[in-house]
Amino acid sequence: MSRSLNKIEKKKEELKANLSRIQNDLDNSLVEVKEDVTQSLSPKEIIKKYPLQILGASIAIGFLLGSKGSKSAPKSSSSNNTLVESVGRSIKKRLARKAIDTALDFFEGKLSQREED
Repeated sequence: MSRSLNKIEKKKEELKANLSRIQNDLDNSLVEVKEDVTQSLSPKEIIKKYPLQILGASIAIGFLLGSKGSKSAPKSSSSNNTLVESVGRSIKKRLARKAIDTALDFFEGKLSQREED
C-alpha cells in the first residue's frame, strides 16, 4: 500500500510541476501579446507603416480646422466667391468623409488581424 501511495505522491508532484510550467508559459504569452499589441498600435509604428495616408489625413484635418476659423470673416456677395465657397465646402466634406473612412478601415483591419492571431 505504501508503494501505491508513493506512486500517487509522485504523480501529484508531476502534476504540480506541469501546472506550474503551464502557468508560467501562459504568463509569458500574455506579456508577449501585450507588448505586440502596444507596439503595433503605437502612433510611431502606424506612421512608419502608413506615412502617406497619415500625411493626407493630417492635411485634410488641418484644412478642415483652418477653414472653421474663416467663417467669421466678412463674405463677399460676388457670385464667383459663392461658387468657390460652395465647391470648397463640398471638397472639405468629401475629404473629411474620406479621412474618417480611411481611419475606420485602418482600425478595422488592425482589429481583424488581432482576432485572426
